[in-house]
Amino acid sequence: KRSDTAIAVCSTAFPNENIINFSLHDIVRDPKITWTNYIRAIVSELQNSGYAIGGASILIDSTVPKSGGVSSSAALELSVAFGLLALYKQDIDRTKVALLCKTAENSDLVRSPCGFLDQGAVTFAQKGGMVFLDFLPKDASPVSKIDVIPAHFPVPAAFIIPVDPTLERQLGESGYVVRRKMCEDSLPFWSEALKKDVKSLRDVSLTEFLAHRDALEAKNPVMRKRVEHIIAENQRVLDAVDALK
Repeated sequence: KRSDTAIAVCSTAFPNENIINFSLHDIVRDPKITWTNYIRAIVSELQNSGYAIGGASILIDSTVPKSGGVSSSAALELSVAFGLLALYKQDIDRTKVALLCKTAENSDLVRSPCGFLDQGAVTFAQKGGMVFLDFLPKDASPVSKIDVIPAHFPVPAAFIIPVDPTLERQLGESGYVVRRKMCEDSLPFWSEALKKDVKSLRDVSLTEFLAHRDALEAKNPVMRKRVEHIIAENQRVLDAVDALK
């Protein structure tokens, strides 16, 4: 905790970099040392949301591989947000803070078009359990349900996640944006085919997809592939929840 209004931050992942300083009252995007933009965005959103925070000196130390597709940015965002709120004795509403972190990552300071999955998983995950998020929007929240399902396996079990440290993945530079737009562009097709207002692919069942698969293939084979992935994944998650329970 500091007595001034400065944020000073450094990371053991970048040992050759100097300590980065910025003011609570002058938060702008850094085009060169881009990882600090996550910190800047979180500080900015905390203030915009009315949290009374002040200056801080922050050291980031992590074993999570950066840009490995394992939610390192969400882990960083939530850690900084919870840390600053605890430092200044502010009330912590976990759902609100997770939403704030998503907003921060979508902002002009970071410019990553992520959804709520990473922030939600990081926030609500518990040891020995799996997080189920229902992404039907509800009020101001992008999710309508959050459930932690205990995963009791008959034998000791663990998940191994292979990460190639030489291959960095940036969500904003991946095919995510194009794939998401193509799925959204398919909605008029489904509204016409199913004779109902389809606002999301969650409104299309696997049975309905299979019935109209060939028609979508004829319209746009790439779109069919993207849509099939989402609809099949939705069903796979629901089947997995039932199996785990």
